[in-house]
Amino acid sequence: MAETEIKLSKDDLDKIKEKAKEEAQEELSKFKRFAFQGSMIQMAVAFILGAAFKNVVTSISENLIMPVINYVINWLLCTTGSEWRKVSWTPVEDMTFEVGKFIGSFIDFLIIAIILYIVWKKILRGKDKDEEEEHESRRKNKRTKTD
Repeated sequence: MAETEIKLSKDDLDKIKEKAKEEAQEELSKFKRFAFQGSMIQMAVAFILGAAFKNVVTSISENLIMPVINYVINWLLCTTGSEWRKVSWTPVEDMTFEVGKFIGSFIDFLIIAIILYIVWKKILRGKDKDEEEEHESRRKNKRTKTD
């Protein structure tokens, strides 16, 4: 197969370089708008706060609520310690279902879900209150304009 030789003048090369430079700058500008616009930064902050909030909620669950639940379950089962979390079922050899760990994890999930629900309701209530105040101020402004 024969090779084709392309000859470009210095002006043509300069135009190609300039166009590539402009396109690269345009892409960089688009990336900056995307990466540093308010919603991306807010999302990053929310992600970090969510991770920190998860640690707080997990600590509340493990250190404040689960000891009470452990006490109640142990009292109901007439056992001592946290043996109910060690309950397992082995239907066949080499297959063990750790039922106690699953129940404990499920209770942890419910506690976290309830706490998040309460926080979410508080946020929505504050948001609804802000929207209601804004609506009321608009209504007052309309009345003063018509008077």
